[in-house]
Amino acid sequence: MLTKVISLLSQTSLFGGLEADDLTACALAFREKRFAKGQTLFLRGDPGTHVYLVETGLVRLAISNANGRRLSRSIPLDASRAGTSTGLI
Repeated sequence: MLTKVISLLSQTSLFGGLEADDLTACALAFREKRFAKGQTLFLRGDPGTHVYLVETGLVRLAISNANGRRLSRSIPLDASRAGTSTGLI
């Protein structure tokens, strides 16, 4: 798993410029976890305590506007999109 995480991290804009030793140190902090379809990873206002490195799947980002209307965007992720970053800080 470590080699796979290092490879994925090296393809991201956030971690891609790191030296091999630093990439390895970061990769050691990652834990593999699988999520069920429709499972919520985080909610608006949650503290930003994790980085999610999605290998494959579909990620849906959703937010309600001031009128209560739900706005969402689905992002399919697979090997062809390796290194793509999406998120909010």
